[in-house]
Amino acid sequence: MTRSSILLIGGSGFLGTALAEGFSRREWQVGIFDRLPPREPKENVETFIGELSEADLLQRALAQYPRVVYLAQSTAAAPAADRLLSSFTVNLETFLKVLEAAICANMEEFTLFSSGGAVYGEPSKLPVGEDDPKHPLSPYGVLKMAMEQYLAMMASSVGFRHLCLRPSNPYGPGQNFEGPQGLVAVSMARIARGQPVSMLGEGSAIKDYVYIDDFVDAVIRLLDAAEASGSFNIGSGQGRSVRDVIDLVAKTVGKDTVVESKPKWAGDVQSSVLAIDKITSLTGWKPTTTFEEGLATTWRWMSPRL
Repeated sequence: MTRSSILLIGGSGFLGTALAEGFSRREWQVGIFDRLPPREPKENVETFIGELSEADLLQRALAQYPRVVYLAQSTAAAPAADRLLSSFTVNLETFLKVLEAAICANMEEFTLFSSGGAVYGEPSKLPVGEDDPKHPLSPYGVLKMAMEQYLAMMASSVGFRHLCLRPSNPYGPGQNFEGPQGLVAVSMARIARGQPVSMLGEGSAIKDYVYIDDFVDAVIRLLDAAEASGSFNIGSGQGRSVRDVIDLVAKTVGKDTVVESKPKWAGDVQSSVLAIDKITSLTGWKPTTTFEEGLATTWRWMSPRL
């Protein structure tokens, strides 16, 4: 394939770092724009460190990269009640300003990372497909749906390729195990340290988990497929309860665990399994890493870092 230039906005985190490595292996020219530098900087990845509100820096980055991947998110999926409006406003306004700047820079392609659970809400059937009804139950889900719709509208109006990717719950080596989110990584670290693991409710919520290498492969295949546009789920197509995930993580680590049950938060989707027929039909992609294999590889990476 021809050499490609791609800018990852909000690319210093878990997903952005993994994508940058995957793109670099294919000899794509990769840039990262983020307020923080990557944890493990790569010599062949250009970095732009600053806020998205810094118009001059953003324009300079966009001028060099005709393909944009938007991963930025300034708040967690469940903001406090007193920050609901400000969270929505800040994130949507920032996204629209970046999209406008990218259009002015004559970018050729814009990929938005949306949500594989929050936009659907509680589905009437599982697995849930891209064209199934969207009933977001949280401000985060409403935000992602609004971003998708704005992007589709502008792509149709201006004439550029757009993708809205809806990942399930990526996990694997490189995930932050010290933060508040990421069930696999956080519970693995806490179990290894002999600390209790927090679980919402009884742990009966069913979620979909996809290994990071499979996730990166899916994104690359979609970006490679010239005919791909619109929304695509990226998941395993299989669901596991939160309690089962914690038990499997404990088995992988080889330690017993103490689980602390906490109240569910409003808007948390209880059943989310993604149908992947669309991406499979178009690109041939299917996840190749079993959950047990993914946990074992994650533990081998994490154990010497604890």
